[in-house]
Amino acid sequence: MFRPVSLIAIVVLLVSSCAIYKPEYQQGNVVTEAMVAQIQPGMTRSQVQYILGTAPIIDPFHNDRWVYYYSHGKIARIREQKKMTVYFDGDTVSKVEGNIAIESGAEEEALTPLEVTADNDPVRKLRKKKSLLQKLRDKVRRDKPAEDK
Repeated sequence: MFRPVSLIAIVVLLVSSCAIYKPEYQQGNVVTEAMVAQIQPGMTRSQVQYILGTAPIIDPFHNDRWVYYYSHGKIARIREQKKMTVYFDGDTVSKVEGNIAIESGAEEEALTPLEVTADNDPVRKLRKKKSLLQKLRDKVRRDKPAEDK
């Protein structure tokens, strides 16, 4: 038969395996106040998509609005829930509604377009940078003995 120690070990294993783990989750697009501050009436759909990302909810019956929904928390316990709806008139933004409040400093945090100059041009820097194959080819050419003709 079972010894008391074995029985206690089996009971402890069975009881400990019944513990419920509730992992945290994130659903939807993370939309910040700075991102919302950039959305202005008259912007095109592609500009909105560039700033906020692809809308997770595009209603096939109402093609003139995109719904951005974000929730964060544990199962059966939502900590944070945000919803924003962007309405379009044709291809341009007509209005924005939602429960994401724009703080006064959020407009300052908004992304500014990068001014490309000769010093900070990323494409020029990549062109100057040699690939591994080019470096090997240069090394082989340097190490190659001079041929007498």
